[in-house]
Amino acid sequence: MKRIFITCALSSLSFYSIAQCDRNVIYNSGKADFIDSLGKIIDTKQGKITITLTKKEFVLIHDDNEDDALRGDIKNFACEWKDPFKNGKTIFESEIIDKSGERNKAVVNIEGKDGHLLILVNIKTKGMILKIIPGSYTETKE
Repeated sequence: MKRIFITCALSSLSFYSIAQCDRNVIYNSGKADFIDSLGKIIDTKQGKITITLTKKEFVLIHDDNEDDALRGDIKNFACEWKDPFKNGKTIFESEIIDKSGERNKAVVNIEGKDGHLLILVNIKTKGMILKIIPGSYTETKE
């Protein structure tokens, strides 16, 4: 009986972690650091940073300005979380499009370690990384 209970408990935790990967998530932060290829911070944007992640799209918006958003598709999506939003990782590739229509290849990492989230948007074609530390997140079904 004890073995059945443990198996059911572990299965439900595994399902919840996988369910996180199937949901849309909105991450919120107060700043984004722009880091060059040498690891130096070259710019910091203060203000409301919103990152919306769906099954098909990645959108980064600064100060609710939709006209200045970075948008990209999601390819090669991998998601594995031991503890939802606490310990795990989501990674995917994207072609990010800015307001001018310029397209840049990127790799997006969303990582949780001991309850602390970190989002890195590695814009390969520019040799730059956006570093965002979310202060909160919201899960949505649609």
